[in-house]
Amino acid sequence: MTNNNAIYRDRDLFVPLRARSGGWVRRGDARLLVLEVLKDGPMHGYEVGKAIAHLFGGVYEPSPGVVYPNLQWLEDEGMLKPAQQRGKKVYKITERGKKFAGERRGELTRLLEIGRDTSRGSKLALMREGKQLSRMLEFAFPELTEAKAKRVANILQDTRERVEEVMQQ
Repeated sequence: MTNNNAIYRDRDLFVPLRARSGGWVRRGDARLLVLEVLKDGPMHGYEVGKAIAHLFGGVYEPSPGVVYPNLQWLEDEGMLKPAQQRGKKVYKITERGKKFAGERRGELTRLLEIGRDTSRGSKLALMREGKQLSRMLEFAFPELTEAKAKRVANILQDTRERVEEVMQQ
């Protein structure tokens, strides 16, 4: 089993690699994604989050803690106009919001290309497998014995090392 220093080093190695690749969704990107999904018509917050997830094939789904503050910011800036529809608050993009998104079309195109790239084929399968493994571990964690935890950690360490070898080829 790895010690805390090794885990820390692994994080230090991983973060710059991800940062160099540009990451997926950076600070401020969620605003553009919200505007993008609202261009087709008004939605409430839950629908906005699901529509963004659809752009990424479910691999990236913004949490309510991302969606709702961005909806509020965009409303405060006059880029969205709220309305009531069947008893729910929905948001509609304004001309100012369309202009804001249009001025940042390059950034939005980058995000949409990432979404298209991750929402099909082997990359989608890879991300789904990773998410399923993570969820399984979260659910099983309270029931894990020390011995099983050690065995699983060793398997994952071996697997991570093998994946790193593939990624470096």
